Amino acid sequence: MRGQPKRRGKFSSLTLVTDHYDTFRDAATGRRRLLDFVAYIGFPLTLSATTWACNARAGNIPELLAAAAILTGLIFNVFVLLFDLTMRATDKTDPAHPFNYKQTS
Repeated sequence: MRGQPKRRGKFSSLTLVTDHYDTFRDAATGRRRLLDFVAYIGFPLTLSATTWACNARAGNIPELLAAAAILTGLIFNVFVLLFDLTMRATDKTDPAHPFNYKQTS
């Protein structure tokens, strides 16, 4: 980073914007990285200009949002299940833990 920005005012959004674009710098060298500009500015602008030039229209948005919501819920459920399984594997007070079985001999 280049240091502290000049004080512009209490509610200035210009400071926020300049600080955002300062994150496109390489931490080791302090130089701006072209790949960051291409990935975060160039690619979205190119994609939006191409869709505008081709007069493309988005369809079936509600169905896509519903599918994304369902998949997000399923993935979250898998994460919760994995977390629960790891907690049970490390919990020695769980009756299903292998060391809690009584040996009958």
